[in-house]
Amino acid sequence: MRRTVQRAGWALAVLLPGVLAAAGARGQDRAAPFEPEVGRPGKEVMWVPSPDPLVDTMLELAGVTGRDVVMDLGSGDGRTVIAAARLGARAVGVEYVRLPQKIDRG
Repeated sequence: MRRTVQRAGWALAVLLPGVLAAAGARGQDRAAPFEPEVGRPGKEVMWVPSPDPLVDTMLELAGVTGRDVVMDLGSGDGRTVIAAARLGARAVGVEYVRLPQKIDRG
């Protein structure tokens, strides 16, 4: 199991920079960089960040230490993973932002 996880981590470390570069290249056509805003409408819900005291309390209740890996799916502005990393944990945040598609009008 550990070997599989290490291989997956290696593949992610090798592939992720290329994926991020490609996403950045597509995003260059936009007029302004994406800025999160409280109450921004999403597919089913609007985005409202967790207050910092709540994030600290959640990590404290979970007993997060430097020996832990914290993953946050739908991490928004990343405040939970940033707080976990400050506690010494390895932290991974995943957020899906749909970039506008460029339409070729021929």
